[in-house]
Parts: sequence; structure tokens; C-alpha cells
Amino acid sequence: MNIRMYYLDFVEEQVLLLPQNYKILSVASRNGYPVLWVMIDESLPKIECVISVVTERANIENIFSFIGTIQDRYNSYYHVFEKLKE
Repeated sequence: MNIRMYYLDFVEEQVLLLPQNYKILSVASRNGYPVLWVMIDESLPKIECVISVVTERANIENIFSFIGTIQDRYNSYYHVFEKLKE
């Protein structure tokens, strides 16, 4: 198992390819950009992980799981969610 950092975009939906059985540890702001810290086993096949980075005005359905809140370099706040697997 390894811990990896993935940069995120400020968008409502983005897809990361992560190894199966990944575990999201936290979200943070690095130089004003969102980063996701994830524990992974790189030997496993990759699957899609859908992440949403939104402001408080976004309409998030109940199919998302909250990861955390970050602040960008302009002092705006964003909330980060993972779409639940079907």
C-alpha cells in the first residue's frame, strides 16, 4: 500500500483512475489547488472514481459522499465529494 497525492480541478465532475480498494484519506489545499490524498495498492486493476469540487451554491444529490472542505488562494471555500459507486 502507498499513499499518493492527486491534484484536482475546480469542476463539478472529474474522473480519476485509481486502483480497486483505494481509500480516500483526506483533501487539502496545496498552493491554492485542491489535492486528494489516497491510500492505494498499485498492483490492483484501476477503476473510475468520480470527484466533485463545488461551492456552497452547488446542488449535490444524495449520491455523493462528503470528503472535506478546502480554501483556495483567493479565500473562497470549496466542498469535495466522491460519487458513490452503484
